[in-house]
Amino acid sequence: MRDSGIYLTDILDAMEKIGLFLQDMSYEQFSSDEKTISAVRDKMIIIGEVGK
Repeated sequence: MRDSGIYLTDILDAMEKIGLFLQDMSYEQFSSDEKTISAVRDKMIIIGEVGK
């Protein structure tokens, strides 16, 4: 079993990447950019899985 600190690191890393993906992007830009939507969704899945 992994140390709980590693799980928190995974969550924080995913959150940071989401922030970078969305930096300087309006909602309209985000909602029309399939690559960014997919990347953010993938990181949200990681957060959800790690948080179980």
